[in-house]
Order: sequence, then C-alpha cells, then structure tokens
Amino acid sequence: GINQQTMQRTAGFAVMLAGYARLLFYLGVHPRIAILVNTLIKATDDLLHFFFSTAVVLLVLGFLGMWLFGQDPGMAIFKDRGTAMSTMGLMALGEFGDLDDA
Repeated sequence: GINQQTMQRTAGFAVMLAGYARLLFYLGVHPRIAILVNTLIKATDDLLHFFFSTAVVLLVLGFLGMWLFGQDPGMAIFKDRGTAMSTMGLMALGEFGDLDDA
C-alpha cells in the first residue's frame, strides 16, 4: 500500500502546486504584471507546439548521433540513446567533454 511518507509528499506537492497556481492568478490582478501573464496565456498554444517540435528535432538528432558515432570506441559519449541525448544537452551548454582533448 501507500505509506505515510508517500502520502505526505503527494499532499505537499498538491499544496505547492495550488500555491503556485494561486500566485499566478494573483499576479494577473496587478495591471502591469497582468500584461505579461495574459501574453503567456495567449502564447501557450504556440509555446507547446514549439516545445514539441524542438523535442522531436532533438530526439532525431540524438538518434542520428548515436547511429553515426556510437560504434566508434573513441566516441563513447554517443554509445546509446540516453548518453547521446545527455551529450547533446551538455554540448548545447558549451561542454564538449572528451572532444576537447581531440
């Protein structure tokens, strides 16, 4: 069954989520901040499409990196899907790991 700690974590998460939703609602009351909140609400559909499209592109690129470089012993940073995706994330932040030594 569900133990006490799991129930407390779930309840705490629900309370924090409700508090966050309430904060966003209250931010929409202030006239100047309401402009930002309303802009984000109107842009939600476009943002979701953008994030979905970006995720698809990154998944395909991660697969291609694993497929092209994964078998090369010198490119162990692309050995499987998870490692390839992690490597792409680090490269996006400017960390090229083992490639810096080449």
